[in-house]
Amino acid sequence: IRLRKAVLDPNDRKRAENALRKAKEAAEEASAAKTQFLDSLSYDLELAATMQKALLPSPLRVPGATLEWIFQPNYFIGGDIFDYFMLDEQCLGFYQLDVAGHGVPAALLSFTLSQVLAQGTEEQRVRRQATGLGEAAVLPLIVTGLNQRFQSSIDPSRYFTMIYGHLDLRTGRVTLTQAGHPRPIWLHRVDRRVELVGGGGFPIGLLPDVEYDATTFDLARGDRLVLYSDGVTECANAAGEPFSERRLMRL
Repeated sequence: IRLRKAVLDPNDRKRAENALRKAKEAAEEASAAKTQFLDSLSYDLELAATMQKALLPSPLRVPGATLEWIFQPNYFIGGDIFDYFMLDEQCLGFYQLDVAGHGVPAALLSFTLSQVLAQGTEEQRVRRQATGLGEAAVLPLIVTGLNQRFQSSIDPSRYFTMIYGHLDLRTGRVTLTQAGHPRPIWLHRVDRRVELVGGGGFPIGLLPDVEYDATTFDLARGDRLVLYSDGVTECANAAGEPFSERRLMRL
């Protein structure tokens, strides 16, 4: 076997070197552009997360009740949001909702809903149209109205679960309407009993003609009512086992 030494033309060698240099420069520019984009996206998401948290209420202490919360999204931003507000000197309104999915689409819908529900705005609108109704009738009307308004023809999977309720600060009576949201946990102070409240209801945004009802019960002095999203009960450990409703109640 005879081996021949290949001789590379100087011009060909120069062209190859230029091509290699240009390819390297293009790869470095693409990497720098990707890094810049990711940095910008991270900044925007952190800013959005700050704005989302700014929508949440401060912990509240009023005669008859103390309200506290923990908010820890799984991503920068998500579809969970809640609020509480005084409707009058005696009645405290509250809601918690969870938009299906994660990230920006879910957060955008939760932002919209927070503006619709801000400080009882939607409730005031419903009460003006349906005068003379008690709380057990008004709360289902509020949730029914939201269900009719937020039917999505673009993305049928864009629905949300919700609890909307009232607390009478004088008597401790709670009236609430559930729409597919996890059932609240009622902790009885006297006998340390733990009880799930309500039946759950149907999520908002899936079917336009769903009917909702209200649940009423009376908190005693020192009782606690815990509202939460499925992000708590469905959070999994390293083995993939969800935390579960049972563990939360035991906690």
